[in-house]
Amino acid sequence: AVGLVLCPERGLFRLSLADQAKKIEDHAKALSDEANSPARAELIREKSELTDRQWLKTMKADVLAEIERKKKISILEKYLPLTNSNNITKKSTEIARILVTDALREKFSKEVDSFQISDLSVELQQQNSTQGVPRFKVAFKKNKKAVLGKVLSEGENRCVALAAFMAELFTANNRSSIILDDPVSSLDHMHREAVAKRLVAEAACRQVVIFTHDLAFLFELTRAAEDIQQKPSVNICSINRGIDRAGICQNHPPFKARKVGEITESLRKQLKNERYNFEKGDNDSWRKTVKSISGDIRDTWEIAVEEVVGHVIRRLSNEVKTAGLVKLTAIKATDCEIMREGFKRCSELQHSAAIELNRPLPAPEKLEEEINILEKWAEDIRKRQNSTKLN
Repeated sequence: AVGLVLCPERGLFRLSLADQAKKIEDHAKALSDEANSPARAELIREKSELTDRQWLKTMKADVLAEIERKKKISILEKYLPLTNSNNITKKSTEIARILVTDALREKFSKEVDSFQISDLSVELQQQNSTQGVPRFKVAFKKNKKAVLGKVLSEGENRCVALAAFMAELFTANNRSSIILDDPVSSLDHMHREAVAKRLVAEAACRQVVIFTHDLAFLFELTRAAEDIQQKPSVNICSINRGIDRAGICQNHPPFKARKVGEITESLRKQLKNERYNFEKGDNDSWRKTVKSISGDIRDTWEIAVEEVVGHVIRRLSNEVKTAGLVKLTAIKATDCEIMREGFKRCSELQHSAAIELNRPLPAPEKLEEEINILEKWAEDIRKRQNSTKLN
């Protein structure tokens, strides 16, 4: 067997298989040596670097963002020990003790006096702070371990809670509105009156919204608003519910809580809206109107009498104001006669007359006259009482 090799310089010549094999082996060895050579390794390294650069070009923004993230993590980890909550809590307690506690305790003491519960001998105490938030509790001055809820009545607890709430408002640097829902539940008269006066006083610097079912408390609030020197703007609304809905709001107080002038104005509007029943001869509908308006006039006579004697004795109040006794001297015997006659006429309209009498229903003008008599009676006595003074 022979091998043929073409060579451009020497032409065609023959090689033995042994020589050819040796030549291949030499070539393979040269390639093997070349594969492990530093030059080839450098070329491979350079190629890999160029490939990496091509990839890094597409990922550069992400890599830079990750570098910045790592830097921030490193900074946070460096200062993390300084944020130990124990240190924050300790410092917060210290600051609260210096800047808040004394002022808050003093304010709470004043609020306790304003709610007339100073005889309970309670005070505001600072407890240990939790997660940097200072906490306070109300405790007895002499027996600090006693649980208030097991000693005080429900009404007393409510007064203490209101005192603490009003004291906390003192620390808030704002004049935001406050909303209270039935703040006098289970309170006796003296405490109810004290709460009313305190809330009215607070209304001088912020809006105070009060929801209550207690008509007596509503009277206390209106009286406190009338007696205070810096009178706040008072707006009373009634909120009712129907069969299938709730929150029906009307921009006036309940009937029993209205003043005579407010009721007479409302009655005139009702009379104006319903007099068409009389004009068209609908006696059944007009009868309902007559009974409704005459009944309200009769009730308003009672309210008018309460307003007259209110300078001394007020409804749902145990207090007797002797200083107002002189105001009653403005009442004359004729005033009593007018009141009794008007009350009697309205009572007669409320009762059915005998069939054989067939008494006709009063015209709208007659009802309006009764409203005018009532309104004039209340206004005249009010003016006389306002001008009445002790000699």
